[in-house]
Amino acid sequence: MKSQQTSSFLYTQRQGFSLMTGAFFALGIGVYFALPFEPWAWLIGLITFMTLVLWVLTRRDNMARLVFGYASLFCLGMCIASVRTYMVSAPVLPQKMYDVQVSGEVSKVEARRDGYRITLKDVYIDGVKKEETPFKIRLNYKETTPLMRVGDSLSGYAHLVPPVLPAEAGAYDFSRTAWFMRIGALGRLSELSQYHVNPNRSALNIWFEDIRSFISTRVQEVLAPDAAAIVVPLIIGDQGLVSQNQYDLYRIAGIIHVLSVSGFHLTLLAGLVFFLIRGIFALFPHFGTVINTKKLAAFLSLLVVLFYLFISGLQIPAVRSFIMIAVILMAVMLDRSAISLRTAVLAGVFILAIWPESLLNAGFQLSFIAVFAMLSLYETLMRWFKDSPYRTHLWYKMWLIFVGSVCVSVLATLSTALYGAYHFNQFAPYSVLGNLLTSALFSFAIMPLLLIAVLVMPFGWDALFLRITGSCLDIITRICEWIKTLPYADVTVPSFDTWGLVVATAGFLILFFFQGCFRLIGLPIIMVGFGAFLTVARPDILVSEGGKVAAVRLEDGRLALTDKQANSFVSDVWLKRNGQNPITDEIPTISDKFVIIRGKKVAFSSLSCADADLSILLTYEMGDCPEPVIKLKDLWDNKTHAVFIMDDKIEVRHLINYLEERPWHYFLLAQLKK
Repeated sequence: MKSQQTSSFLYTQRQGFSLMTGAFFALGIGVYFALPFEPWAWLIGLITFMTLVLWVLTRRDNMARLVFGYASLFCLGMCIASVRTYMVSAPVLPQKMYDVQVSGEVSKVEARRDGYRITLKDVYIDGVKKEETPFKIRLNYKETTPLMRVGDSLSGYAHLVPPVLPAEAGAYDFSRTAWFMRIGALGRLSELSQYHVNPNRSALNIWFEDIRSFISTRVQEVLAPDAAAIVVPLIIGDQGLVSQNQYDLYRIAGIIHVLSVSGFHLTLLAGLVFFLIRGIFALFPHFGTVINTKKLAAFLSLLVVLFYLFISGLQIPAVRSFIMIAVILMAVMLDRSAISLRTAVLAGVFILAIWPESLLNAGFQLSFIAVFAMLSLYETLMRWFKDSPYRTHLWYKMWLIFVGSVCVSVLATLSTALYGAYHFNQFAPYSVLGNLLTSALFSFAIMPLLLIAVLVMPFGWDALFLRITGSCLDIITRICEWIKTLPYADVTVPSFDTWGLVVATAGFLILFFFQGCFRLIGLPIIMVGFGAFLTVARPDILVSEGGKVAAVRLEDGRLALTDKQANSFVSDVWLKRNGQNPITDEIPTISDKFVIIRGKKVAFSSLSCADADLSILLTYEMGDCPEPVIKLKDLWDNKTHAVFIMDDKIEVRHLINYLEERPWHYFLLAQLKK
């Protein structure tokens, strides 16, 4: 009887359990990246094989088959992540280098208002052995000439540093991101000695990069800098021209997603092209008797969207959206229905199988959780629509569209709020309002105008359409500025532990994937995830590498910076992770030579450290300070220091001790431990 009940439950919730297969695949990848050590690849492969064998042997027991199926996908995720890590293995610059001669081939060009950010491959660095030379390096060049193009080569002098480590334990780790991008050094090109134009630039990727460069240059010629800065990412996804003020306006209004090519752009493009082609064919009724114009329009729309995918730079949200749109358009060609959660899960598994590191990307997490929320709501609304006696009435359809739009905005905002807080320490309370006020303008004016502008750009007829687009963007800007004036429009939230995000994600997936009352189990699980805000351990003192800036926690929980701070990137990260906005909030400063925290005296100078419980010497001072002492050399060697003051002891934690023994940290740890 119990077995029958289990089988009945599995059958009624079969869609949810099938969708969770993608979640366990992603969980395996997440666990791989969360491990404090590098697991043995052969052991992961062996366990994966054993779980697959057990899955095959338990084909008659539904529950056992489900468990071993999930276990197999979990291990497969770990295995793929491990293989990917070693496939991209490349040297990392061992140390900082100044005014060193470099040369290489330009593999990527990103426009900036004051120059370029260029990525070089086939790199030569003077004084570095060939086997120790990074595969790629990324340089900022503060000049707009010559016109940089992919495939050309250059040489010059640059300041180089290894990939940047986290500002504190738990903060964003760019060194891991750089590892998977195969970037082994960052820096600034201080002098361009030679620039060689390659006359044989014929590769397909170079052709697409030339198109991207042509569009960006043309838009900047026609429009004012602020308008061009928004139009360029709308077309090609490059946000390098967007100023901090523009970025903040769009973020506060909750429409920052429009600056990253994703489902919003590809869906609009596919819809515009589909209905445009069908409209053209409708002018010639004879074609409808010869060919299926609906299927032909779907096929041509797919080709256009594929072209746009390459033009936009193959960003992860765009790839995810293209897969879903491709499935939908192919379903139209095959007379099938394809708008479902299953399509979204398959798109996610496909992306993770190729780029498992994208699981840690904020864009991946935000886009997929929003899509899951919207598709779950879509399926619910469609069931209501089919069961309604008014489904044939026009007013009911319009009402359903309006309610659906509002509900989609609200649900997408609520489901992505935790992810925005985790990655950016920001929350936009008026994002629903911002999307409702601007979505129609983007959908029915800006994107169609840009589509026409790009189509006629080779003939030089695009200026009018671009200028009209610029006028529409002025309206968007005024809407964003008005939203910014509303109370609590920009909320900075403190950081929380990763386990909270994982638990909340599990709750969201149960809520979106399953049916009936069982899905409500996800709500308390989500609330448990929000409890991570209460469990994070916050340091009482933070000191940066080299003693450039220090932060002290006050009695009210705020961080106060020493008077040595100079609006550094590191201090901004500290403040945001503590729930303080470094731009809008008044940040207190500490100018005294010592502070008292929980009855403990902490001195910042050798002149006041005689009876100190802890001394932090931010300069090369000479003095006889009692232990414990943090000296400037310690700060250079061990990066950020976090100090936790308890009643009975003072604990000093070095960032270097929190860096896992993982491939993306091997070279950096070796350098720091010398």
